[in-house]
Amino acid sequence: MTHRFLGDAATDRMRNEYLNNEVNKHEDRSAQVVCNLVYYDGEQEIIGEGILNGFISKECR
Repeated sequence: MTHRFLGDAATDRMRNEYLNNEVNKHEDRSAQVVCNLVYYDGEQEIIGEGILNGFISKECR
C-alpha cells in the first residue's frame, strides 16, 4: 500500500480502511489494473501490456 495516503505513521490497515471509506462514497465500484512492461536488449524491444478489469469490494479482505 502506498504511503501517500495518511503519511508514514499510518498502518496498512488504516490505509485500507481509509481508501475503502472513500470508495464507498461512490456507486460505481468498477476498477482496472494496467501493467506495462518494456524489455530492451540494446537492439530489440518487446512491449507488453496487461489489463485486468474488476470491481472494488465493499469490505477489506
